[in-house]
Amino acid sequence: MPETFHVVPESQHNALIAAAYQHRGFHADEASEGARFCAEASRHGIRTHNGIKALHLDHLFGSGSKGCVPGAQIEEIPSRFEAVKIWNAHKKLGQATAYRAMDEAIRLADSYGVGTVSVDNAFHYLWGGGYVMDAARRGYIAYTNCTAALAEVVPFGGKFPTLGTNPHSWGFPTTDAVGYPIVIDWATSVVAMGRVQQLKREGKPLSLIMIDVDDFKKYNDLHGHQADDQCLIAVAKTLQASAKRASDLAARYGGEEFLLVLPGMDATAAQGLAEELRRSVEALKIPHEQSRGGSVTISIGLAVMTNDSHMDVAGLLRAADEALYHAKHGGRNQVRLAAQTRRAARIADGVAANLVQLVWHPAYESGQAELDAQHRALFGHVNDILAALLLERPIDEVAALIDTLIGDVAEHFEDEEKIILAAGFPGAAAHAAMHRELIAHAGYLVSRFKTRDLDRGEPFQFLAHDLVARHILGEDREFFPHLSA
Repeated sequence: MPETFHVVPESQHNALIAAAYQHRGFHADEASEGARFCAEASRHGIRTHNGIKALHLDHLFGSGSKGCVPGAQIEEIPSRFEAVKIWNAHKKLGQATAYRAMDEAIRLADSYGVGTVSVDNAFHYLWGGGYVMDAARRGYIAYTNCTAALAEVVPFGGKFPTLGTNPHSWGFPTTDAVGYPIVIDWATSVVAMGRVQQLKREGKPLSLIMIDVDDFKKYNDLHGHQADDQCLIAVAKTLQASAKRASDLAARYGGEEFLLVLPGMDATAAQGLAEELRRSVEALKIPHEQSRGGSVTISIGLAVMTNDSHMDVAGLLRAADEALYHAKHGGRNQVRLAAQTRRAARIADGVAANLVQLVWHPAYESGQAELDAQHRALFGHVNDILAALLLERPIDEVAALIDTLIGDVAEHFEDEEKIILAAGFPGAAAHAAMHRELIAHAGYLVSRFKTRDLDRGEPFQFLAHDLVARHILGEDREFFPHLSA
């Protein structure tokens, strides 16, 4: 079923959601906190707890049916422990209650080393992962637990049912170590599995790279725990540097094993990345006297989930693990593809290059011999790049082709501008401005492409549509009459 998504500025989103809450009688601070949290959920793809879902939940079970009381005041209940607060929220909006509870827990932790706030009789606080993530960003280990559900399970230690669906969420302040806080959360796990299913529905691949440090037990026996920790950190940093797209995920899988998850990346591109990773670790030159090459190396297994192979994540993991086994027992310091992935890659390589070709036609000619020769040559260059993109050639190889094309296009544009200016074309200045815009955009795309921050489809779209179809075969035709004159 097709879906429509509307992307709006966060300030506009928050104003709209806050206005909806205030229309239902919530105070301005509650409405602001409710909107702020919905924005956080949307930003992280937690569609089960976004603004529309939150307002619908409030309509069905909250202020619409007196399950939530706008403007309710939190009552503090006496506690036997200074580092523990007990609150009766009197059916207060969950987002407002949870934000204040987490702030109070942090204040207690600053004073006592640990802080706990037990909240009873509050409305659903939505996505627990959002609160612990926020606290983890601020440097705290955080935990939330809402054991209630629609069946009116009473929270541990409480007297009244609290509408909620999120059992446990942990947040860890790991930004300095890995670049982001680590969150363990039920809703987030469901979203992650939903992402796998989305890729399958859209017919997109999911590549999994499994990495093992070669002869690591020997390294540990020889150098000790402190040295092996430093070795693993160096490998982990190299792995993290390979996860260049926002959707890529690098993780430690256990001991000396790591995983790299690459949504939307096919076998050829993933194999190229795996080879780059293997070479990068080898280039670290970490001494390992009992390894074959005298330095630390890694073995890599690669499997790719498509609609035709590895129907679930468990099967994908098994396939990557089996490929890793063959890499290690086949001599180590190498990349091996899972059997199904190898077969799919061979079939794709055999047909992809013939799918798209730009064909020059005499009707495209301007009558100016130099321009027509340059246009025909550019068609050939673009075809080479399109074939490389379709065959998923290594990033560096495709980027080098694009760099060469941009240089040729810049020279062509310069020659073309001289010719149309001499021909008296009145739109020469505007046409030259189009050229500058195309070159600038090409440079921007190739810089992002080199850092893997760009899907291969965008250079394809730029070359086939923007450069050739729209400009060479469209906008250029505006000056053709002036050339013949």
